[in-house]
Amino acid sequence: MRNTIFILILSIVFCSCSSSLVKQTDQEQILLKEIESKAVTIGFENEKSIIRFEKADLVNLFKKENSDFSTQVRKDRIERLEDIKADSIIPISRSSTESWELEIKFNELLTQGKAEVFNKRTGELVERIRYLKSVDKLGRVEVKYSFIDGTVFYNTVLKLGE
Repeated sequence: MRNTIFILILSIVFCSCSSSLVKQTDQEQILLKEIESKAVTIGFENEKSIIRFEKADLVNLFKKENSDFSTQVRKDRIERLEDIKADSIIPISRSSTESWELEIKFNELLTQGKAEVFNKRTGELVERIRYLKSVDKLGRVEVKYSFIDGTVFYNTVLKLGE
């Protein structure tokens, strides 16, 4: 009987603490910039949206990172991106390091508004999106992007906590 009461009290304490793990949230609206019609784009697609970025913006982000800390892997990635000559949709795999690094750059460009977002449900390009960034007390950083109506079209974890 004592064990049952102890487990019950422990469960209640744990549940009440877990709801207060979110340390900080930032929310804002982002105005998206139009992509030049002649620009080569790189992007990704999910069930709710198609998200595209100018190849030049993506390459510049990788070049900036490479100038801070150069490796052969980064040089090869930049070269592969520069070799893309036509609009491309890149499959995102959560298990691939390269995909994860692309997602980090995609997030950076989305946050800056340097993207086109096509809403598959309405069949239109959107002008504004919402951005919600949550940081919990363990250091986990998650971002969610939604259409103005509140429908989340993309979310990802940028940093794992302890």
